[in-house]
Formats: sequence, structure tokens, C-alpha cells
Amino acid sequence: MLRIFKSYIDKPSYTVELDEANQFNVIELNELTIETIKHEMSDLEETGRTEIEPVCTVRHGGLLDYPKVAPESAQIISRKWDVCIAKLTFMQKERATKKTPEKADFEVHPQDHEIYATVVESANKLIVHLGRMVEFLVKEGDMEKLYPVAGGLALVRNKLWFYNEMMDPDLVQKPFLPLYRETCDLLESLGEQIINYHSSNLATVILQDSLSQDWEDPKPFHEGERISYCVQMWSYYIEYTRAEMWSSLPPSMAESILKEVMSDSLSILVNRYSNVKPSIARLDQYKGDILCILHRVKEGMFALSLTVYELTRPDSQKVQLIYRKCELLASCLTMLVAP
Repeated sequence: MLRIFKSYIDKPSYTVELDEANQFNVIELNELTIETIKHEMSDLEETGRTEIEPVCTVRHGGLLDYPKVAPESAQIISRKWDVCIAKLTFMQKERATKKTPEKADFEVHPQDHEIYATVVESANKLIVHLGRMVEFLVKEGDMEKLYPVAGGLALVRNKLWFYNEMMDPDLVQKPFLPLYRETCDLLESLGEQIINYHSSNLATVILQDSLSQDWEDPKPFHEGERISYCVQMWSYYIEYTRAEMWSSLPPSMAESILKEVMSDSLSILVNRYSNVKPSIARLDQYKGDILCILHRVKEGMFALSLTVYELTRPDSQKVQLIYRKCELLASCLTMLVAP
């Protein structure tokens, strides 16, 4: 982290050159912000589409948990923030070189406050815009487009944190701190909404299947050659959701959501399969269902664990809870099916 800060001081941004910083007029930032978010929101409401751009693969994940993709507005506007901050840093270095060695520090200059205020105003507009997009997409139930918006919020959060850390640590008031906290709260709230959406969808739609859940039926289900419809769809749903989140969201956020969704749905499955009394003809279906559930959890754990040690001895309480629920399912399977 110190190496990154040092490289930023030596060269204000590893993506912004001096010529680009000098050519951009800071006053134009808010006009660009208004036009960009207006165009993007109009497209979303009229056509249901939004342009998505990939985030630099070098930054993906890491300590700050960068996303893989973000809306075009977040990419364009945050890029201009980099230009503004780079311009400010170039000016600070230029002023510092004109001072005596004893006074060569980055003082707070009136022009600095103007640039800070412009970036803060632009950031506030972008955060409000992303919040409106979240509200619209949640009402529409469009999770595929909601993930990139969450990625945009994560990108904004990380940018604000970085700018805040670049400022003089002796400053009492840091202009980016309130917006950083607001973005963190909004991103956390969005994560909870995504969890509630998937958990509710699994509980009320995917796992509701009276046709294949008649365990007292003396006839085998599809001649005992297939598992329950709901368990098959649950397995597909978990894998599809994992793939979608892994391609858009910040890694830590995606892992947290998957753990919660998997744990909530496993609670329903454990309660169901520990209380049913299948007929002899339905034992093959019962066995197939539980084996499919355990297999899907195993595949999910490979995605959530970086090492074999994490896989076998997880530190996360949520993962430990998932393992305990799987142990209950395995016990049910052993007691009812084992010879």
C-alpha cells in the first residue's frame, strides 16, 4: 500500500499524464457529470439497457475489493476525478519546488479547495444517480443489470477512499470522508437487498414443488431415475447466481452474498428432508436429492475457498454453519437409505 502511495506522489496518477491534466478544465466536470448520468438514466428507463465497461483487470479484487465491471457513467466520471486530482497534485508539486527546502510541503491552497469541492459535487451527483438506478432495477427485479451498478458503487467507494488517503493526514476535515461513508452504507444496503431477493425467490418459487414432493406416493418418481424438480432447479439457480456475481461484483461482496443465500436455502432443505418419511418407492429420489444438494454445496465451497486448508477448516462462521447443515443432510441420508 505504501508503494502505491509513493508511486502516486511521484506521478499523481499512473494513468494520467501532465498534458491530459493540463488540457482538462475542472469547471467542466459537473457539466460532464450531469450530461452523462442524464443520458444513462434515460436509456435505462426507455430501453431497459445500460452500457457496461470492464474495470482494469490489474485492479480487480485486491485489498480494496474492486469489481470486474461498472456502468459507463461511473467509469467516465471517476476517470475525470483522476484527472482533477492529478492536476491538483501537479500544481502542489510545482508550488513546492518554488519554496525553500525548509518550507517545501504541500500547503492547502484556495485553488485546491476549489478542485476538491468540484470533485465532491460530481461524486455526490454520481452516487445519487447510482442510487436511482438501484431503485429502478430492484423494482424491475433485474438482477443482471443490478450487479454492474453495485460494481459502480464499489468503484466510487474505492476512488473516494484513495483520494481521502492522499490528503494531508493533519487535516481536521476531509471533504471525501462523508461521501465515502455514504457509499459504503449504500453498498452494504444493496448487498442485503440482493440477498433478500435471492433468498425470497428460492423460498417462495424455486423450492415450491408439490408435484415431485409427494413422499408418501407408493409409485416411484420417474421410475426412480431422476431427482426432484425443485432440487434440480435449486442447483441450477445457485450455480447461475454464482457465475453472474463472479463476473460483475467485487469478489468479497460476491462471496458474502453467496454464503448467505446458500445458507438460507439450505435451512429450508434441511428442515424439509429431516422431516419427510419417504415410501420405499421414493427412497431413490430421496437419495438423489440429498446427493445433488451436497454436490452443489461442494462445488460452491471450491469457489469460496482459496486453499485446501480453507476448504477443510473454514474460519468463516457462515461457512461452518453451511457445513453443519450438510452434516445433518448426510445424517438423514445415512439413517434412511443406508442398508
